[in-house]
Amino acid sequence: MKKLLFLFIPLFFIASCSKEADIVPVPEDGSQEDRTEALVEKSLIPGMVIVQLSDAMIDAIESASSPVATKSADFNVLSEMLDITSVERVFPDGGRFEARHREAGLHRWYRIRYSGSAPVTKAAEGLESLDGILAVELPRKIEQRSFHYFNDPYAYYQWGYYNDGSLGAGFRKNSDINVVPVWDEFKEFGSKDVIVAVIDSGIDPEHEDLAGVVIPAGPEGSKNFTAVGGEYEITPMMHGTHVGGTIGAINNNGKGVNGVAGGNDGTGGVRLLSCAIFAPGPGDSQVGGDEAAALVWAADRGAVIANNSWGYVFDDESKAKAGASSFEAGNSSLKSAINYFIDYAGLDENGTQVGPMKGGVVLFSSGNEGWAYDVPGMYSRVVAVGAIQHDNSMTSYSNYGDWVDVLAPGGGEDKAEQMILSTTTDGYSWASGTSMACPHAAGVAALLVSHFGGPGFTNKELVERLLFGSRMNVIDTKGKPVGGGRLDAYGSFKFSGREAVAFSTGYTGDFVFRSHESAEIKYTISGNDDGRLPVIAEGGEPVISVKCSDTEAVVRIDALKGDPGIYTSRLTVGKGTMFEKSLAITVEILENHAPKTVKVFENVVLDAETGESVTFDLKEYFADEDGEQLVYTPEVEAGSTASASVSNGTLTVKALTYGQTAVSLTGKDARGAEVKQSFNLLARDASRVLDLYPNPVSNILFVRPAHDASVSLSFYNQAGAKVLDKTVEAKLFNPAKLDVKGLAAGVYTVKASYDGGSVTMTIVKI
Repeated sequence: MKKLLFLFIPLFFIASCSKEADIVPVPEDGSQEDRTEALVEKSLIPGMVIVQLSDAMIDAIESASSPVATKSADFNVLSEMLDITSVERVFPDGGRFEARHREAGLHRWYRIRYSGSAPVTKAAEGLESLDGILAVELPRKIEQRSFHYFNDPYAYYQWGYYNDGSLGAGFRKNSDINVVPVWDEFKEFGSKDVIVAVIDSGIDPEHEDLAGVVIPAGPEGSKNFTAVGGEYEITPMMHGTHVGGTIGAINNNGKGVNGVAGGNDGTGGVRLLSCAIFAPGPGDSQVGGDEAAALVWAADRGAVIANNSWGYVFDDESKAKAGASSFEAGNSSLKSAINYFIDYAGLDENGTQVGPMKGGVVLFSSGNEGWAYDVPGMYSRVVAVGAIQHDNSMTSYSNYGDWVDVLAPGGGEDKAEQMILSTTTDGYSWASGTSMACPHAAGVAALLVSHFGGPGFTNKELVERLLFGSRMNVIDTKGKPVGGGRLDAYGSFKFSGREAVAFSTGYTGDFVFRSHESAEIKYTISGNDDGRLPVIAEGGEPVISVKCSDTEAVVRIDALKGDPGIYTSRLTVGKGTMFEKSLAITVEILENHAPKTVKVFENVVLDAETGESVTFDLKEYFADEDGEQLVYTPEVEAGSTASASVSNGTLTVKALTYGQTAVSLTGKDARGAEVKQSFNLLARDASRVLDLYPNPVSNILFVRPAHDASVSLSFYNQAGAKVLDKTVEAKLFNPAKLDVKGLAAGVYTVKASYDGGSVTMTIVKI
């Protein structure tokens, strides 16, 4: 954790405090598991676990005489093991709001404290194993996000409101929230009807610049949510007072500093509900309080804006990333409380709007680690505020990412005058951090509600003005991505609405595809030209892939990548925000059909003398029900009798030399389903009516006529005597075999006759 430094103007005594990170010793001989557990426990609150209970478990506990005498035997055993000392509701009975609390499920959250030595993670594992425990939450330490220097108090130094560059080198003109034109033109300074909850350390209600602005502690007012002091005894502290001053320090009273929504007549503007979740601890330390219950209390006491300049502690960025993912997807008491504030602030127990806005807005500082992750800042329903400094650049300490909704003055780190000046318990001080940026945004939100609020005005309208009135692409983010622009109060007041997000495409086909087909479909996204809303695509893999920009989504469909079935991808603009708009793209992939034979090849005879060739249009021989263009592979039996090739759906077979061979052809579709045919090919001298071979012959003489026929053969020796007379049945592709091994070696004249014709040939017998 960063060291906290405080700088005060003259005429006040000087004090300083620091809070160093807790250290968990790890034995030198400890196992890796011990070391990992120690690191995890370092950022958790010891001796406490928060759980969500079933109705049966609630009954078992509430009807018990002690934490170890419930109706649940398993719980009793674990209670003795952990030495549980108390089991109490996180959100106490809400009185007239209790019915609504129960509808929201707040009554299910219980805080279990134990005095045993078991690590929090082990205690959580034990509780998680019990029937009736619906969820287990590890209470995490929270931290204030600021660091401070001493200096003098003058409203002139509040460059976050108005920066004309005159404060010195490095100050860039207009690096501010542009609130002065709101005061001048709209004459809006903050209404007392608007209550801003400051979830922080206690605000000093006696401060000369806050007196009368802070709602007194009591059953319907400010409250202490720590274990230090009574519930209506709030200890004023530096951080909360500084944050509160930025929002609502009294304007035009001739004292100290200005507040963004601090009125203009010296009596104050918006009112501040101090919900103390920090209190002084031993030495210079602080103790944390019940941040979740504070939010619910604030919603039920009339606050419609909640400023949270704090966040959870993590040991490193990877753990913060995991924590953010878990918080967004999982369940926790704080998440329930945030949702409750957003859904129910400004409404009475019957759901009727009684405040200046229907629903609430929760703002969180983005954090000071310079990381890309934060909890709870990354939760999609909150407004995350990052920090800029006097030169209009994003600060090095500010956490960043597309989830950061807006950036506001948080202060530099080098000189006091570059920081943010506001009220503190001992007067006034300079401070820097996203803690200081967040109340700037909360103050502008309070001005907007003061001016536009009333019956029917909703939290969505407020967030729309706050975020979309900001100025995009004017901050040097030093290469780090952010999702929003620089806070601009005047821009938010002048905001007149924006085009609704919509999807359109020129694609006119259906979304039913054959198993081999592909398509590329472009969607135009209107209403997001300024790129303020993130565009994402989820689902549909592996068939559907989407490449998104702020204004376009290119959808690629490749049926081959998946099995037949239904695939759905959801294209979403502004996911998790109040402006979310989505489009479901559902694709059906049909079953594949194997190709079939529609015509059988006949055997082929080619003239070997001329190298004759023949072609086949394969569409006549094969068909594919899916309309695919098949890929063909021809094969010729070993040897060089002929060649075969396929081009553009045509098979070409060419005679190379004399002989007979088999030609096969395989056709495959895109998914590998195949069909196959083969035929015989004979390459011979087309001018001959009869082939006798081999010549010379030893034992067997083959007889092949030009077409199937009965062939009569007569053999004559050189003396003219007939030595062999034979008739055979011979076929073109199945020549007859004539046994001539009984003939003496020599030259013979053979007369062959068939089909009424005859031919004379000479055969050599060896």
